[in-house]
Amino acid sequence: MACLLDNLCRDLWFSPADEPLPGVRAMALLVRGTPDQMFEAAREAVEGRGYTALKIKLGQGLETDTAVIRAVRRAAGERVELAADANGAYPREAVAALAEAAADAEVAFLEDPCVIEPSRAGVDGLDGLAVPVAVDRYCDSR
Repeated sequence: MACLLDNLCRDLWFSPADEPLPGVRAMALLVRGTPDQMFEAAREAVEGRGYTALKIKLGQGLETDTAVIRAVRRAAGERVELAADANGAYPREAVAALAEAAADAEVAFLEDPCVIEPSRAGVDGLDGLAVPVAVDRYCDSR
């Protein structure tokens, strides 16, 4: 990760400011808040700063998170790519409902919806959901 960030910083430092870097696309991170706050944050990220991809932090309960996802999609429009990260906040039995809410808003992937052990048994039941699941929080190289 340090190497990736170092390379990105070097590219940004040595690239002319008015030329976009080929293949580099930044994703704005939207931290937890009310649906109205998240709507405004998404609108500002897209309209005010030109982001074309947003990552939504979830973990406020299914009802609130569903409302947040919908609010962010409304604010961002259809052309902006969305991803969501629950940081393991959900019990495994609630993940399918969260994935359905994400799919309804065309979220590209759901990161760490529940605690996921780095083993085959740890990912059982997470395939075939309405959106792909990404794992990072609970995996390491050991």
